[in-house]
Amino acid sequence: MSFRAFLWLKNWLMLSLGAWGLLNIFACERPKEIGLNLQPQGKAGVFFTDTCKLQLSTIVFDSVATDPRQTPVLLVGKYEDPELGKITARCFFQPVFVGASVAAAEGTVEYDSLSLILAVGSESNYGNLKRTQKAYIYRLQERPDEDLKYQFNSLPYDNSKLLGKIEAKPEEVIKQSLLRIKLDDDLGREFASYAQQKISRETYLNTFKGLAIVEDATNDCVWGFSALSSSSILRLYYKIAGEGIQRTLDFNIQIGTRFNQIISDRSNTVLAPFTQNYQIIPPQSVGFKAFQQYETGLINRIDFPSVFNLKKLGNTLAINKAEIVLRTQPNSTQNFAVPNAVALYETNDSNRILFVTNAEGRRIPKVIPVEGTRAGILTIDPASGTFSNARQEYRIEITTYLQQLLRENSTNKSILVLGSQGNQLKRVIFNANPNDRAGSKIEITYTLFDKK
Repeated sequence: MSFRAFLWLKNWLMLSLGAWGLLNIFACERPKEIGLNLQPQGKAGVFFTDTCKLQLSTIVFDSVATDPRQTPVLLVGKYEDPELGKITARCFFQPVFVGASVAAAEGTVEYDSLSLILAVGSESNYGNLKRTQKAYIYRLQERPDEDLKYQFNSLPYDNSKLLGKIEAKPEEVIKQSLLRIKLDDDLGREFASYAQQKISRETYLNTFKGLAIVEDATNDCVWGFSALSSSSILRLYYKIAGEGIQRTLDFNIQIGTRFNQIISDRSNTVLAPFTQNYQIIPPQSVGFKAFQQYETGLINRIDFPSVFNLKKLGNTLAINKAEIVLRTQPNSTQNFAVPNAVALYETNDSNRILFVTNAEGRRIPKVIPVEGTRAGILTIDPASGTFSNARQEYRIEITTYLQQLLRENSTNKSILVLGSQGNQLKRVIFNANPNDRAGSKIEITYTLFDKK
Protein backbone atom coordinates (compact mmCIF):
# COMPACT_ATOMS: atom_id res chain seq x y z
CA MET A 1 0.00 0.00 0.00
CA SER A 2 1.31 3.43 -0.87
CA PHE A 3 2.46 5.97 1.68
CA ARG A 4 -0.33 8.29 0.52
CA ALA A 5 -2.98 5.78 1.63
CA PHE A 6 -1.77 5.98 5.18
CA LEU A 7 -1.32 9.70 5.78
CA TRP A 8 -3.99 9.40 8.40
CA LEU A 9 -1.49 7.53 10.50
CA LYS A 10 -0.29 9.84 13.22
CA ASN A 11 0.86 9.99 16.99
CA TRP A 12 2.80 7.11 18.65
CA LEU A 13 3.25 5.19 21.99
CA MET A 14 4.79 2.10 23.71
CA LEU A 15 3.97 -0.16 26.69
CA SER A 16 5.21 -2.19 29.67
CA LEU A 17 3.60 -5.07 31.53
CA GLY A 18 3.91 -6.98 34.76
CA ALA A 19 2.60 -10.00 36.56
CA TRP A 20 2.13 -11.34 40.02
CA GLY A 21 5.18 -13.33 40.97
CA LEU A 22 7.49 -10.82 39.23
CA LEU A 23 6.48 -7.76 41.22
CA ASN A 24 9.97 -6.43 41.85
CA ILE A 25 10.92 -6.70 38.20
CA PHE A 26 7.81 -4.98 36.89
CA ALA A 27 7.25 -2.43 39.67
CA CYS A 28 3.57 -3.36 39.82
CA GLU A 29 1.14 -3.08 42.67
CA ARG A 30 0.38 -6.22 44.65
CA PRO A 31 -2.18 -8.35 42.81
CA LYS A 32 -5.72 -8.48 44.13
CA GLU A 33 -7.67 -11.72 44.04
CA ILE A 34 -11.04 -10.98 42.42
CA GLY A 35 -12.54 -14.41 41.83
CA LEU A 36 -12.42 -17.59 39.82
CA ASN A 37 -15.13 -16.85 37.27
CA LEU A 38 -12.82 -16.29 34.27
CA GLN A 39 -10.39 -19.17 34.69
CA PRO A 40 -9.94 -21.53 31.70
CA GLN A 41 -12.40 -24.41 31.63
CA GLY A 42 -11.31 -27.55 33.42
CA LYS A 43 -8.35 -25.97 35.21
CA ALA A 44 -8.02 -24.75 38.76
CA GLY A 45 -6.43 -21.37 39.22
CA VAL A 46 -6.76 -17.98 40.85
CA PHE A 47 -7.81 -14.84 38.98
CA PHE A 48 -5.77 -11.67 39.69
CA THR A 49 -5.65 -8.03 38.64
CA ASP A 50 -2.45 -6.02 38.50
CA THR A 51 -1.29 -2.53 37.54
CA CYS A 52 2.07 -1.98 35.84
CA LYS A 53 4.11 1.06 34.89
CA LEU A 54 4.59 2.52 31.43
CA GLN A 55 7.67 4.16 29.92
CA LEU A 56 5.96 6.89 27.90
CA SER A 57 8.09 9.30 25.83
CA THR A 58 7.70 11.99 23.17
CA ILE A 59 9.19 11.84 19.69
CA VAL A 60 9.76 14.94 17.59
CA PHE A 61 9.82 14.78 13.78
CA ASP A 62 9.84 17.41 11.05
CA SER A 63 7.96 16.08 8.01
CA VAL A 64 4.19 15.74 8.33
CA ALA A 65 2.79 14.75 4.94
CA THR A 66 -0.69 15.49 3.61
CA ASP A 67 -2.57 14.62 0.43
CA PRO A 68 -3.83 17.76 -1.38
CA ARG A 69 -6.77 15.76 -2.73
CA GLN A 70 -7.96 14.70 0.73
CA THR A 71 -7.15 17.54 3.15
CA PRO A 72 -10.39 17.85 5.18
CA VAL A 73 -9.84 21.14 6.99
CA LEU A 74 -8.47 24.53 5.91
CA LEU A 75 -6.59 26.20 8.76
CA VAL A 76 -5.72 29.89 9.12
CA GLY A 77 -4.52 32.04 12.02
CA LYS A 78 -2.04 31.86 14.87
CA TYR A 79 -2.10 31.25 18.60
CA GLU A 80 0.23 30.42 21.45
CA ASP A 81 -0.10 27.15 23.30
CA PRO A 82 1.34 27.49 26.83
CA GLU A 83 2.93 24.04 26.52
CA LEU A 84 3.73 23.70 22.81
CA GLY A 85 4.62 27.27 21.79
CA LYS A 86 3.47 29.47 18.90
CA ILE A 87 1.55 27.88 16.03
CA THR A 88 0.82 29.63 12.72
CA ALA A 89 -1.37 28.29 9.91
CA ARG A 90 -2.37 29.43 6.42
CA CYS A 91 -4.12 27.56 3.62
CA PHE A 92 -3.90 27.23 -0.16
CA PHE A 93 -6.73 25.88 -2.32
CA GLN A 94 -8.18 25.85 -5.83
CA PRO A 95 -12.00 25.71 -6.06
CA VAL A 96 -13.19 23.74 -9.11
CA PHE A 97 -16.53 23.45 -10.92
CA VAL A 98 -18.27 20.15 -11.62
CA GLY A 99 -18.11 18.88 -15.20
CA ALA A 100 -15.87 19.38 -18.22
CA SER A 101 -16.81 23.04 -18.66
CA VAL A 102 -18.58 25.83 -16.78
CA ALA A 103 -22.31 25.10 -16.80
CA ALA A 104 -23.70 28.64 -16.98
CA ALA A 105 -27.13 29.53 -18.37
CA GLU A 106 -27.46 30.52 -22.02
CA GLY A 107 -27.44 34.21 -22.86
CA THR A 108 -25.45 37.30 -21.97
CA VAL A 109 -24.00 37.00 -18.46
CA GLU A 110 -24.36 40.09 -16.24
CA TYR A 111 -22.08 40.06 -13.22
CA ASP A 112 -23.53 40.66 -9.75
CA SER A 113 -20.99 39.55 -7.10
CA LEU A 114 -18.50 36.86 -6.07
CA SER A 115 -18.34 35.37 -2.57
CA LEU A 116 -16.21 32.84 -0.73
CA ILE A 117 -18.43 30.76 1.58
CA LEU A 118 -16.76 28.59 4.22
CA ALA A 119 -18.37 26.02 6.50
CA VAL A 120 -17.17 26.45 10.09
CA GLY A 121 -17.29 23.64 12.66
CA SER A 122 -16.73 23.64 16.38
CA GLU A 123 -13.92 21.03 16.58
CA SER A 124 -11.20 22.63 14.43
CA ASN A 125 -10.79 26.00 16.13
CA TYR A 126 -7.99 26.71 18.61
CA GLY A 127 -7.22 29.67 20.82
CA ASN A 128 -9.33 32.74 21.63
CA LEU A 129 -12.69 32.28 19.93
CA LYS A 130 -14.27 35.35 21.57
CA ARG A 131 -11.97 37.99 20.11
CA THR A 132 -12.26 39.40 16.57
CA GLN A 133 -9.81 37.62 14.26
CA LYS A 134 -8.54 38.83 10.89
CA ALA A 135 -7.24 37.09 7.78
CA TYR A 136 -6.54 38.11 4.19
CA ILE A 137 -7.35 36.47 0.86
CA TYR A 138 -4.92 36.64 -2.08
CA ARG A 139 -4.61 35.07 -5.50
CA LEU A 140 -2.20 32.17 -5.93
CA GLN A 141 0.54 32.44 -8.54
CA GLU A 142 0.98 28.66 -8.67
CA ARG A 143 -1.75 26.05 -8.43
CA PRO A 144 -1.65 23.36 -5.71
CA ASP A 145 -0.86 20.15 -7.57
CA GLU A 146 -1.62 16.60 -6.42
CA ASP A 147 1.86 15.80 -5.11
CA LEU A 148 2.28 15.11 -1.40
CA LYS A 149 2.73 18.26 0.65
CA TYR A 150 4.44 18.75 3.99
CA GLN A 151 3.48 21.06 6.82
CA PHE A 152 6.25 23.52 5.90
CA ASN A 153 5.30 23.74 2.18
CA SER A 154 3.90 26.96 0.77
CA LEU A 155 2.89 28.56 -2.56
CA PRO A 156 3.59 32.08 -3.87
CA TYR A 157 0.67 34.49 -3.92
CA ASP A 158 0.11 38.07 -5.12
CA ASN A 159 -0.02 40.16 -1.95
CA SER A 160 -0.21 43.40 -3.95
CA LYS A 161 -3.92 42.81 -4.59
CA LEU A 162 -6.19 42.06 -1.64
CA LEU A 163 -9.18 40.03 -2.83
CA GLY A 164 -11.06 39.79 0.43
CA LYS A 165 -10.77 40.12 4.19
CA ILE A 166 -12.02 38.04 7.09
CA GLU A 167 -12.85 40.01 10.22
CA ALA A 168 -15.14 38.27 12.67
CA LYS A 169 -15.42 36.57 16.05
CA PRO A 170 -15.12 32.79 15.61
CA GLU A 171 -17.53 32.12 18.47
CA GLU A 172 -20.31 34.00 16.66
CA VAL A 173 -19.56 32.50 13.25
CA ILE A 174 -19.61 28.96 14.68
CA LYS A 175 -23.20 29.51 15.80
CA GLN A 176 -24.13 30.47 12.23
CA SER A 177 -22.08 27.57 10.76
CA LEU A 178 -21.10 29.58 7.64
CA LEU A 179 -18.69 32.45 7.01
CA ARG A 180 -19.38 34.58 3.90
CA ILE A 181 -16.70 36.87 2.44
CA LYS A 182 -17.38 39.15 -0.51
CA LEU A 183 -14.48 39.08 -2.95
CA ASP A 184 -12.98 41.69 -5.23
CA ASP A 185 -15.23 42.77 -8.13
CA ASP A 186 -12.41 42.57 -10.68
CA LEU A 187 -12.02 38.89 -9.82
CA GLY A 188 -15.81 38.53 -9.91
CA ARG A 189 -16.00 39.93 -13.43
CA GLU A 190 -13.25 37.53 -14.44
CA PHE A 191 -15.39 34.64 -13.19
CA ALA A 192 -18.38 36.06 -15.05
CA SER A 193 -16.29 35.87 -18.22
CA TYR A 194 -15.58 32.21 -17.45
CA ALA A 195 -19.33 31.68 -17.29
CA GLN A 196 -19.93 33.57 -20.52
CA GLN A 197 -17.25 31.61 -22.37
CA LYS A 198 -18.24 28.31 -20.74
CA ILE A 199 -14.53 27.83 -20.13
CA SER A 200 -13.16 24.27 -20.11
CA ARG A 201 -11.82 22.71 -16.92
CA GLU A 202 -8.27 22.51 -18.24
CA THR A 203 -8.24 26.17 -19.28
CA TYR A 204 -9.74 27.22 -15.95
CA LEU A 205 -7.19 25.26 -13.89
CA ASN A 206 -4.33 26.89 -15.75
CA THR A 207 -5.87 30.39 -15.59
CA PHE A 208 -7.20 30.70 -12.06
CA LYS A 209 -4.66 28.93 -9.86
CA GLY A 210 -6.51 29.36 -6.58
CA LEU A 211 -6.56 31.35 -3.35
CA ALA A 212 -4.43 31.75 -0.25
CA ILE A 213 -5.87 32.76 3.12
CA VAL A 214 -3.15 34.36 5.25
CA GLU A 215 -3.18 35.10 8.96
CA ASP A 216 -2.97 38.54 10.59
CA ALA A 217 -0.03 39.23 12.90
CA THR A 218 -2.38 40.04 15.78
CA ASN A 219 -4.33 36.75 15.66
CA ASP A 220 -4.61 34.63 18.78
CA CYS A 221 -6.76 31.91 17.23
CA VAL A 222 -6.53 29.34 14.44
CA TRP A 223 -9.78 28.80 12.52
CA GLY A 224 -10.75 25.54 10.89
CA PHE A 225 -12.96 25.58 7.78
CA SER A 226 -14.37 22.35 6.38
CA ALA A 227 -12.95 21.54 2.95
CA LEU A 228 -15.21 18.49 2.65
CA SER A 229 -18.49 20.30 3.17
CA SER A 230 -20.57 20.94 0.05
CA SER A 231 -21.27 24.36 1.60
CA SER A 232 -17.62 25.46 1.26
CA ILE A 233 -17.61 27.07 -2.17
CA LEU A 234 -16.65 30.02 -4.31
CA ARG A 235 -20.00 31.31 -5.59
CA LEU A 236 -20.63 33.60 -8.56
CA TYR A 237 -23.91 35.55 -8.51
CA TYR A 238 -25.08 36.65 -11.95
CA LYS A 239 -28.08 37.33 -14.19
CA ILE A 240 -28.84 36.63 -17.81
CA ALA A 241 -29.61 39.86 -19.66
CA GLY A 242 -33.33 40.48 -20.01
CA GLU A 243 -34.37 37.90 -17.39
CA GLY A 244 -33.95 39.74 -14.09
CA ILE A 245 -33.51 36.42 -12.25
CA GLN A 246 -30.48 35.99 -10.01
CA ARG A 247 -28.50 32.85 -10.78
CA THR A 248 -25.51 31.23 -9.10
CA LEU A 249 -22.53 29.25 -10.28
CA ASP A 250 -20.53 27.28 -7.71
CA PHE A 251 -16.84 26.32 -7.65
CA ASN A 252 -16.32 23.60 -5.02
CA ILE A 253 -13.40 23.46 -2.62
CA GLN A 254 -14.08 19.77 -1.93
CA ILE A 255 -13.19 18.54 -5.43
CA GLY A 256 -10.16 20.80 -5.84
CA THR A 257 -6.66 20.44 -4.42
CA ARG A 258 -5.77 22.15 -1.13
CA PHE A 259 -3.32 22.01 1.76
CA ASN A 260 -2.22 23.87 4.89
CA GLN A 261 1.10 25.30 5.93
CA ILE A 262 1.59 24.80 9.68
CA ILE A 263 4.59 26.32 11.41
CA SER A 264 5.41 25.82 15.10
CA ASP A 265 7.85 27.81 17.22
CA ARG A 266 8.84 25.99 20.42
CA SER A 267 11.75 28.29 21.27
CA ASN A 268 10.31 29.29 24.66
CA THR A 269 9.11 25.86 25.76
CA VAL A 270 10.63 22.83 27.49
CA LEU A 271 10.74 21.19 24.05
CA ALA A 272 13.12 23.79 22.59
CA PRO A 273 16.35 21.74 23.02
CA PHE A 274 14.95 18.77 21.10
CA THR A 275 15.31 19.39 17.37
CA GLN A 276 16.71 16.19 15.83
CA ASN A 277 14.36 14.29 13.55
CA TYR A 278 12.69 11.34 15.32
CA GLN A 279 14.53 12.19 18.53
CA ILE A 280 13.15 10.66 21.74
CA ILE A 281 12.35 13.09 24.54
CA PRO A 282 12.49 11.28 27.90
CA PRO A 283 9.55 12.21 30.16
CA GLN A 284 11.84 13.12 33.05
CA SER A 285 13.40 15.84 30.84
CA VAL A 286 10.07 17.63 30.37
CA GLY A 287 8.35 17.39 33.73
CA PHE A 288 7.16 13.78 33.29
CA LYS A 289 4.86 14.74 30.44
CA ALA A 290 4.40 13.22 26.98
CA PHE A 291 3.22 15.55 24.21
CA GLN A 292 1.23 14.66 21.15
CA GLN A 293 0.23 16.98 18.30
CA TYR A 294 0.80 15.21 15.03
CA GLU A 295 0.39 18.19 12.73
CA THR A 296 3.31 19.97 14.38
CA GLY A 297 5.51 16.86 14.55
CA LEU A 298 4.98 15.59 18.09
CA ILE A 299 4.18 11.91 18.65
CA ASN A 300 4.60 9.36 21.47
CA ARG A 301 6.25 6.07 22.26
CA ILE A 302 6.10 3.42 24.98
CA ASP A 303 8.77 0.76 25.69
CA PHE A 304 8.16 -2.50 27.56
CA PRO A 305 11.13 -4.92 27.35
CA SER A 306 10.44 -6.36 30.82
CA VAL A 307 7.14 -7.86 29.67
CA PHE A 308 9.07 -10.78 28.21
CA ASN A 309 9.96 -11.89 31.73
CA LEU A 310 6.38 -13.14 31.90
CA LYS A 311 7.58 -16.07 29.80
CA LYS A 312 9.33 -17.40 32.89
CA LEU A 313 5.93 -18.34 34.27
CA GLY A 314 5.36 -20.58 31.23
CA ASN A 315 2.02 -22.36 31.17
CA THR A 316 1.19 -21.31 34.72
CA LEU A 317 -0.17 -17.95 33.50
CA ALA A 318 -3.08 -17.10 31.20
CA ILE A 319 -3.90 -13.51 30.26
CA ASN A 320 -7.61 -12.75 30.74
CA LYS A 321 -7.52 -9.07 29.84
CA ALA A 322 -4.89 -6.40 29.27
CA GLU A 323 -5.54 -2.69 28.69
CA ILE A 324 -3.32 0.30 28.06
CA VAL A 325 -4.61 3.27 30.06
CA LEU A 326 -3.35 6.64 28.83
CA ARG A 327 -4.18 9.42 31.28
CA THR A 328 -3.95 13.11 30.51
CA GLN A 329 -1.98 15.64 32.50
CA PRO A 330 -4.28 17.37 35.03
CA ASN A 331 -5.98 20.52 33.66
CA SER A 332 -4.46 20.06 30.20
CA THR A 333 -7.70 19.53 28.26
CA GLN A 334 -9.82 22.44 29.52
CA ASN A 335 -9.07 24.84 26.66
CA PHE A 336 -7.71 22.49 24.01
CA ALA A 337 -9.45 19.77 22.02
CA VAL A 338 -7.92 16.30 22.29
CA PRO A 339 -7.96 13.55 19.62
CA ASN A 340 -11.29 11.72 19.69
CA ALA A 341 -9.46 8.39 19.64
CA VAL A 342 -5.98 6.87 19.55
CA ALA A 343 -4.84 3.71 17.77
CA LEU A 344 -1.87 1.34 18.12
CA TYR A 345 0.89 0.50 15.60
CA GLU A 346 4.16 -1.39 15.84
CA THR A 347 7.57 0.27 15.61
CA ASN A 348 11.26 -0.31 16.38
CA ASP A 349 14.29 1.85 17.10
CA SER A 350 13.56 3.92 13.98
CA ASN A 351 10.52 5.40 15.75
CA ARG A 352 8.57 5.01 12.51
CA ILE A 353 5.57 2.84 11.78
CA LEU A 354 6.60 -0.60 10.54
CA PHE A 355 5.12 -1.98 7.32
CA VAL A 356 4.47 -5.54 6.15
CA THR A 357 3.50 -7.02 2.78
CA ASN A 358 0.05 -8.61 2.51
CA ALA A 359 -1.12 -11.45 0.25
CA GLU A 360 -1.80 -9.00 -2.59
CA GLY A 361 1.77 -7.72 -2.44
CA ARG A 362 0.83 -4.36 -0.96
CA ARG A 363 2.70 -2.73 1.90
CA ILE A 364 0.41 -2.06 4.84
CA PRO A 365 1.12 -0.67 8.30
CA LYS A 366 1.87 -3.21 11.00
CA VAL A 367 -0.97 -2.59 13.40
CA ILE A 368 -1.68 -3.91 16.84
CA PRO A 369 -4.84 -5.76 15.74
CA VAL A 370 -8.32 -5.13 17.04
CA GLU A 371 -9.13 -7.39 19.96
CA GLY A 372 -10.50 -10.70 18.70
CA THR A 373 -8.51 -10.75 15.43
CA ARG A 374 -7.10 -14.24 14.84
CA ALA A 375 -3.33 -14.57 15.23
CA GLY A 376 -1.47 -14.41 11.93
CA ILE A 377 -4.17 -12.41 10.13
CA LEU A 378 -2.84 -9.25 8.46
CA THR A 379 -5.26 -6.38 8.97
CA ILE A 380 -5.22 -2.61 8.58
CA ASP A 381 -7.64 -2.15 11.49
CA PRO A 382 -5.68 -1.15 14.60
CA ALA A 383 -6.70 -1.59 18.21
CA SER A 384 -8.02 1.77 19.40
CA GLY A 385 -9.68 3.57 22.27
CA THR A 386 -11.87 6.67 22.46
CA PHE A 387 -11.33 9.53 24.87
CA SER A 388 -13.37 9.49 28.06
CA ASN A 389 -14.04 13.04 29.15
CA ALA A 390 -15.26 11.84 32.53
CA ARG A 391 -12.09 9.85 33.23
CA GLN A 392 -9.72 12.00 31.16
CA GLU A 393 -8.18 8.90 29.61
CA TYR A 394 -7.99 6.51 26.67
CA ARG A 395 -8.31 2.73 27.17
CA ILE A 396 -7.14 0.27 24.52
CA GLU A 397 -7.42 -3.49 24.95
CA ILE A 398 -4.40 -5.55 23.88
CA THR A 399 -5.23 -8.98 25.36
CA THR A 400 -4.79 -11.07 22.21
CA TYR A 401 -1.70 -9.13 21.16
CA LEU A 402 -0.06 -9.67 24.53
CA GLN A 403 -0.83 -13.37 24.50
CA GLN A 404 0.71 -13.70 21.03
CA LEU A 405 3.71 -11.60 22.04
CA LEU A 406 4.56 -13.96 24.87
CA ARG A 407 4.70 -16.87 22.42
CA GLU A 408 7.32 -15.17 20.23
CA ASN A 409 11.09 -15.20 20.64
CA SER A 410 11.37 -11.40 20.60
CA THR A 411 13.30 -9.64 23.34
CA ASN A 412 11.60 -6.25 22.93
CA LYS A 413 8.60 -4.68 21.24
CA SER A 414 7.54 -1.09 20.84
CA ILE A 415 4.08 0.32 20.19
CA LEU A 416 3.20 3.66 18.63
CA VAL A 417 -0.05 5.41 19.42
CA LEU A 418 -1.65 7.42 16.65
CA GLY A 419 -4.08 10.18 17.49
CA SER A 420 -5.52 13.14 15.59
CA GLN A 421 -5.48 13.15 11.83
CA GLY A 422 -6.63 15.24 8.92
CA ASN A 423 -4.83 18.55 9.47
CA GLN A 424 -6.40 19.22 12.83
CA LEU A 425 -4.38 20.75 15.65
CA LYS A 426 -5.89 18.59 18.37
CA ARG A 427 -3.33 17.83 21.01
CA VAL A 428 -3.03 15.80 24.17
CA ILE A 429 -0.54 15.93 27.02
CA PHE A 430 -0.20 12.63 28.84
CA ASN A 431 0.76 12.08 32.45
CA ALA A 432 4.03 10.17 31.96
CA ASN A 433 5.08 9.93 35.60
CA PRO A 434 5.59 6.19 36.27
CA ASN A 435 5.35 6.76 40.02
CA ASP A 436 2.03 8.63 39.91
CA ARG A 437 -0.91 6.34 40.66
CA ALA A 438 -3.06 8.68 38.52
CA GLY A 439 -0.65 8.41 35.59
CA SER A 440 -0.62 6.28 32.45
CA LYS A 441 -0.29 2.54 33.02
CA ILE A 442 -1.19 -0.98 31.94
CA GLU A 443 -3.94 -2.88 33.70
CA ILE A 444 -3.79 -6.65 33.38
CA THR A 445 -5.95 -9.45 34.73
CA TYR A 446 -4.73 -13.02 34.53
CA THR A 447 -5.08 -16.50 35.95
CA LEU A 448 -2.25 -18.41 37.65
CA PHE A 449 -2.32 -22.20 37.74
CA ASP A 450 -0.54 -24.72 39.88
CA LYS A 451 2.40 -26.41 38.14
CA LYS A 452 1.51 -30.05 37.56
